[in-house]
Amino acid sequence: MITVFNRQEILLTREQTEYDDAREKLRGAGSDYQARCRDMLRGRGGCSGRSVIGLKQDYLYEFVIYVRREDAERARYVIQR
Repeated sequence: MITVFNRQEILLTREQTEYDDAREKLRGAGSDYQARCRDMLRGRGGCSGRSVIGLKQDYLYEFVIYVRREDAERARYVIQR
């Protein structure tokens, strides 16, 4: 089980394709992981739900993947293959 106390971040990206590829590779290797997606507009001065002029769509979400600390090196290897 992955908890806040034993996890390590192995991927932080704003590109959904990179995030999806990493998840598929980890799943294929049988690695246990935790994935998070953060909306970058939520809680930013009430902007959520409104159009934001000039903000690139690529930067609206932040994707993070965590694994157990002892599995981090193997997981990075799997993602980079």
